[in-house]
Amino acid sequence: TNVTGALPIVNGGTGATSFAPGKVLQVVSATHSSPTSTSSTSYVDTGITVNITPSATSSKVYVISNILGITSSASTTSAVSLQLVQDTTKVAEAINVGFGDAAQENQGITLQTLDAPNGTSQITYKVQFKNREAAAVTINGSSDTSKITAFEVAG
Repeated sequence: TNVTGALPIVNGGTGATSFAPGKVLQVVSATHSSPTSTSSTSYVDTGITVNITPSATSSKVYVISNILGITSSASTTSAVSLQLVQDTTKVAEAINVGFGDAAQENQGITLQTLDAPNGTSQITYKVQFKNREAAAVTINGSSDTSKITAFEVAG
């Protein structure tokens, strides 16, 4: 009843009463392994998507996506552009990947951002892609699996 001194940590607790800025509060990850193609010259969804709901308005969200198995036509003027969007806002982009390379087979690209959403509503992060010219471009084209991960970081 009258416990004095240090209190024990039980049931896997950390003993923390608050979290300092920079601590990872949650991690959400998704994979996409189906080959996905487009010949659009406007951005379209790849299917690489993750949803996260921040626990505090001061939190930041670090998002990283590895897109693998990128292939496009053998033309040296063909190229793939990819963008990472938060809901509908572009937060990272890689333009004209493979431009000038006649052998555009099985390339990979990483998109990442540190976002400050300033809210506690669910956020959707997704990868979109397009081709420089109206020729087919594919991700996960060689049985690869692309991945996207969102980390909520205490602000």
